[in-house]
Amino acid sequence: MEIKKILKKHILFIMSFIVVMGIISESADVYADTSAFPYTKEYNNVVDYILSGYSPTVGYTGGEWKVIDLARSGKLSDDNKNAYCNALTEYLNKNGSNYISNRRATDNARVILALSSIGVSAENFNGYDLTEPLDHYNFVTLQGISGPIWTLIAMDSNGYEFSGDEVNRDKLIDFILSYQSDSGRFTFDKKTQDNDLTAMAIQALANYQNRADVKEAISKAIHELSIYQNKDGSFGYGGSANCESTSQVCVALATVGINPITDTRFIKDASLGQALISFQLEDGSFEHMKNGGSNQMATEQACLALAAIKRYYINNRAIYDMDDTTEDMIKENVDGKDAGDSISEKTAVANGTVTTNTLYIKKDSVQNEQTFDSTNTSDNTVKQDKTSAKTGDSTNTLIFVIMILNVALYIGCHKKSLIKE
Repeated sequence: MEIKKILKKHILFIMSFIVVMGIISESADVYADTSAFPYTKEYNNVVDYILSGYSPTVGYTGGEWKVIDLARSGKLSDDNKNAYCNALTEYLNKNGSNYISNRRATDNARVILALSSIGVSAENFNGYDLTEPLDHYNFVTLQGISGPIWTLIAMDSNGYEFSGDEVNRDKLIDFILSYQSDSGRFTFDKKTQDNDLTAMAIQALANYQNRADVKEAISKAIHELSIYQNKDGSFGYGGSANCESTSQVCVALATVGINPITDTRFIKDASLGQALISFQLEDGSFEHMKNGGSNQMATEQACLALAAIKRYYINNRAIYDMDDTTEDMIKENVDGKDAGDSISEKTAVANGTVTTNTLYIKKDSVQNEQTFDSTNTSDNTVKQDKTSAKTGDSTNTLIFVIMILNVALYIGCHKKSLIKE
C-alpha cells in the first residue's frame, strides 16, 4: 500500500503515539540525571557540620542563615524547624514589637527569608506581621543600599505585598540602581565599589530583567565582577580573598542563570567553584580567609552558595524563590502537631499576658522538592522527595497503560486491514 494511504488510514494512531512519546520525553527531563554537580561530597559535609551544631537563635550568625541553609538543603527536621519558631516567638514576645531591630531593615528581611524557607507566613507569625516594618521608606533606606536590597529579596521570596505606596518594588529597584557606579559595580556610598554588594544587588534585581535598565545594570555588574576576580578564582574585599565574597558571587550568578563553575568569564587560574571549595576544612566547615580557621559566617554563606549552585544544576527554583514551600498551607502549632483543617493553638506568656500562637506551615515543606543523601557522598544524585517520586512513578505507569491500550485499540480496529497489508 502506498505510504500516503497508510498515513491517512492510521493517522489517529500515529498522532497518539507522538503525543505519548512527547510525555515520556518531558517526564525524562524532569527526572534527569543530576550527577553533573561536582561538589556533592563537599555540600553534604558542610550541611552535616551545620546540622551537628544546630542551636536555633535569632541573629546574623548562628540564627536564620542556618535555618535557610538546612531548609533549602532538605535537611531541616520538623523538630529543628519548630525549635527556631519557638526561639523567634520568645524573641518577639520579649521585644514586644514586629521590628527585629529598630535600625536595620536587613534583620527583618533575614527573618522573613528564614520563615519563608520553612513554609511559615511572615505576615502573621503568632500575631506579628514581620513584613510591615518594610512598608516604611525611611526605615528601609536607613542602612543605605543594603536595606532596599534585602527588603526586595525578602518580599520577593514568597510574593509578599507592600501596604500602601510609601514603599514599592519600583522604588526599591530605582534606589538600588542609583548606587551603581559608572563602571558597573555597586557601592556603599556611591563612591566605594564592593564585590559583595554588587553580588547582592544582582540577586535582588534578578527578577526584574524585563526592565531594560535592570538588564543593562546586571550585565555591567557581571562584566565588572569578572574583571575583579582574583587569579585563584576567588573574590574579596580590598584585595583580600575571603569565603563570604566568593560565596555571594556564586549565589548571584546561579540566581541569574549563569553556571558559577563552568562559565569561562569566571575561570582564571582556577574556577569560581574551585575557589569556594578551597576555603573548606576537613570537618566540613569553611574559613573566612585561608589559614584563619573555622568561621561560622563563612560556613553558613558557603553552604548557601553550594545550595544555590546545586539548584542551578538540577533546574530547581533559585535559592530565594521560596514559593515552593508555602503551597497548600496547613495550620500547625509550634510543637509541630498537625492540626489538620483546625487551628492549632499554643499559649505563651509575654510580659504577663497570655497570647495565642498560630503558625501556618506547609506539610512536608522541609523537603523543598528534593533532598540529598549525606551518607552516600560518592553518589552525585539528588533524591526527589516522596511526593515527587510517587508522582513520577504514577506518571510513568499511566503512560505505559495508555501505550498498551492504544496499541490494543489500534490492532482491534484495523485487524483486517493489517492482515491485508
